[in-house]
Amino acid sequence: MATKKKVKSKTQPKKKPLLRKPNELSVKELDKKTDKFVSNFRSGLKAILEMDGLSVGDAKFTAFALNALLYGDVIYTETTSPYWHEYWKLLEIHPVARDEVKISSNEELFDEPFMFIHKSHLLSAHRELVSGGAVGKFKKELEKMDNNLEGCTYE
Repeated sequence: MATKKKVKSKTQPKKKPLLRKPNELSVKELDKKTDKFVSNFRSGLKAILEMDGLSVGDAKFTAFALNALLYGDVIYTETTSPYWHEYWKLLEIHPVARDEVKISSNEELFDEPFMFIHKSHLLSAHRELVSGGAVGKFKKELEKMDNNLEGCTYE
């Protein structure tokens, strides 16, 4: 009686998808990638609010304040910064693509510098509150931020 030889099947290992560097992506690909970063950021904010049973719709100002405090430190990381850098660079080079993104986006992506201003003002007022008890100034800053949120303006 002959024994059968066991033959290993030669299966090819699955190839990893080709990871392209940020400077190798098109504007649309970068838009999709950066939208994912923003979506993940918003999911984190939503999870924080849900810990107290709130939603973004119920606590618009709280969500806005959290966004102002966390945005720059969270959205620009070692991983995401190269993509954002290339994205903004390509939008400057291609004004038509920039206009398309402005029109198609529901985001206030181009109001981003204001988030850093809000953060700066909020932290400054809060520091003064802690160190000197400037409760009135802190409340005024919160009211100003709330007015800016409602009126979509910056004072």
